[in-house]
Amino acid sequence: MFAANESCTFTVLASGVVDNDGTPNALPANVVVSFQTEDPSASPPTVVSIQPADGAVNVPPAADIRVTFSEAVSTQPGAFSLACNAIPVTLIETGSGTQRTLTPDTVLAQGAACVFNITASQVTDAFNVPMTANVSSDFTVSAGTGAYYDQVNTSSPAQLRCSLHQIIRGHTAYPYSGSGTNTWTILELAQENPANPNQIIDVYRNRAYATVTDRAGGGSGITYNREHTWPNSLGFPGATGNLGLPNAPYTDTHMLWLSDTGYNADRGNKPYAFCSTGCGERVTEVNGGVGGGSGTYPGNSNWVQGPDGNQGSFEVWNQMKGEMARAIFYMAIRYEGGVDPTSGQNEPQLELTDVRNDIVQINNYSQTAYMGLLADLLAWHLADPPSAAEVARNDVIMSFQGNRNPFVDHPEWATRALF
Repeated sequence: MFAANESCTFTVLASGVVDNDGTPNALPANVVVSFQTEDPSASPPTVVSIQPADGAVNVPPAADIRVTFSEAVSTQPGAFSLACNAIPVTLIETGSGTQRTLTPDTVLAQGAACVFNITASQVTDAFNVPMTANVSSDFTVSAGTGAYYDQVNTSSPAQLRCSLHQIIRGHTAYPYSGSGTNTWTILELAQENPANPNQIIDVYRNRAYATVTDRAGGGSGITYNREHTWPNSLGFPGATGNLGLPNAPYTDTHMLWLSDTGYNADRGNKPYAFCSTGCGERVTEVNGGVGGGSGTYPGNSNWVQGPDGNQGSFEVWNQMKGEMARAIFYMAIRYEGGVDPTSGQNEPQLELTDVRNDIVQINNYSQTAYMGLLADLLAWHLADPPSAAEVARNDVIMSFQGNRNPFVDHPEWATRALF
C-alpha cells in the first residue's frame, strides 16, 4: 500500500524488455512515470444533498430526512440533530456508505419550523478525515389540509382536472422496500386493524394478519403482500425510475393496498369490472363487523373470471368497491405524463376507459396506458361512498407523501366528464 501524499516514480528499464520477433530488440530508452498519491486531508467528505431540501415547505409530518454524502462515511453520536419550533426531536439513523436516512421518533407538528443540523466533527471518511464545516438545513412542515384545495377550479371538468393534477403531483415517493420508511411500513399503518394494532386487515379477503410476521416471503401459510390496484404492468413496470430513484406511480401508497397474497394473484392484471356470470368466488372473512362469504352473488365476496389481461374481470366485494374505484381515479389524475417536479423522473400518462382492447401491457412512457372499466368504477364509487376508515387512511398517507386522494375528500368530483 502506498503512503498518503507520497511522490512516486515508476520506471520500466529498457534493458529488461525485449520483443519476441526474429531479431530481439530492447526498448530504446527507459520509460518513467511519476505520480502523487492522494492526500486524504485535501478531499474531506461533503454533503451532496439533503431531502427535504433547504427552504422546503409543506413537508409531510411523517417525512424522513435523507442525506447523501460525496463518499462513504462513518458517523458518531451527535452527527445529526433536528429541532422543530426549537424543540429537539430524536432521530433514528439507518443506512451506510454514502446514504443516511434519519427518521423522527414522532410525527412532526403541523406547521412547525424545523432546523436539521449535521455536525462536521462527527462525520468522517475512510481515512478518518472529518467534514470541514457544519451543515444546516431549514424546512417547514405542512400546516394540514385546511387550505389544501384552495386552488381547485371547478368551473369546468377540464379546469377541475388540471387544477387537481397540479395540487396532488410531485409527492414524496418512498422506496418500495428496504431499510427506513418504505411502502410496507406506510401501508401497515394505513391498514392497521382497529381492534389490534399488531395486525393489518387486507383489502380483498378481509383477513387479520400479524403485521410484518405474515408478510409474503417471510411468513408461512396464508400471507399478505402489496396489491397494485392499477396493475404496474399497465404503465409503470419498475420500482425505480429513469434516475434510479423510487418510481412514484409504482410506489404510490394511495394506489397500493395490502392484500391476501393468493387473492392478489387471482386478480393479476385483470380490469376491475362487474362479474355476475361464469365467475369464481373469493370469499371474505368476518372482521370489523363486515365480511363473510355467502356463496350467492354478490354477497360479501370477490368474483373473478380469467384469463389475465383485458378479457378477464375482477369484481371487488361490496365493502371495498368504492375504495378501489377511488384509488384508480386518483391515479388517472395524478399521472399525466411529463416529468415529476420533485424527483425529475419521467412519469406515465394514465387514462381510464371502457374499451377492453385499450387495456394492454405498456413497458415504457411513450404510450398512454389504460385501465378500467370506467363505467363500473363510477358505479362502485357511487354505491360505496368514503368511510371514516378510508378518510383516516388518506390522512396517514398524506402525512408521509404530502398529497391526498381528492376523491376521498370530495367524492362529488368523480364524474365521467372528468375522466
